[in-house]
Amino acid sequence: MSGEGHVLQSLHLTLTLKCTDGDIAFWVGDAVKRGLMELKISSVLRRIMPKSVYTCEILVVMNLFGVTLDVPELVCLRSLKALSLKYSAFHHDSCLLRLLANCPVLEDLFIEAMFYKIVLILKIAGPSLKRFSWVNINPHSRNTGLVLDAPSLNYLRIVDSLRSFSFTDSINIPEVVEADLEVKLKRPEKILHSLASVERLRLCLSASEVVNPVGCFFRRLKRLEVCTCKSLWLDLFMHLLRDSPSLKAIKIKQCRHPVKHPRPCWNQPGSVPTFCLKKARFTARSSDPVKKLRMLQELSLSPRVSSMCEIVFN
Repeated sequence: MSGEGHVLQSLHLTLTLKCTDGDIAFWVGDAVKRGLMELKISSVLRRIMPKSVYTCEILVVMNLFGVTLDVPELVCLRSLKALSLKYSAFHHDSCLLRLLANCPVLEDLFIEAMFYKIVLILKIAGPSLKRFSWVNINPHSRNTGLVLDAPSLNYLRIVDSLRSFSFTDSINIPEVVEADLEVKLKRPEKILHSLASVERLRLCLSASEVVNPVGCFFRRLKRLEVCTCKSLWLDLFMHLLRDSPSLKAIKIKQCRHPVKHPRPCWNQPGSVPTFCLKKARFTARSSDPVKKLRMLQELSLSPRVSSMCEIVFN
């Protein structure tokens, strides 16, 4: 990079084995001096990020893959709005909290397969945070408690198939509109109680001890997607159906292999739900054509509460 005074708004670096820490520090440092607004770094050796990154006051977007974050005490990312951390590592346990505390306008946070040493409580806090995604596919991750303090959050996505973390009692997300939870939690009620404001909800509690979240009402819920991976999924589904008076659309699917335990029996509700189903779409995925035909025939003969109800088969 040459030419003094030239503005460099975006820098994408793919670091190979030949790149040294000195090279990285020079490239990033020079870009910061030129008014860097977007930084993307991919590394195969978890290189330590240069210190100049943490004081880039006009940086707006930062995507990091396979790096190590050694966050210093002096941090100033006053313009950062989007942060993505994939397959990266914390140099010490307070790195993430210190980083987030110095991003006053951060709106979008995406974390996937982070590596950390002895973190017992992972705290995600930010008054401006609007979207948070956590995808944990790291088989070496430890049991971690997740604290969420994001009063402006409107989108939440948690994917954790390894049962490596749990939600603590400290969950402050009163404005969430859309939530996508694919988790293995012993007791998922804690997070469900925090989603009273949600309008769109997707649940896959494949190995959870699903119990009715007593006292939890979803008055704004309009769209619901429930996975049938858990043998007792129907109990939770019926609770959501009963306590979601604004529900307009339901999707029931199986995203994993069939469970070995017997399926729950359907208990006909004593009263018709407050919403009126007008259209139902079924997709039969059975590999046996005879079973598939029988399934479609049974569905076509199912009773309907209204002549307006339309059943469509894919």
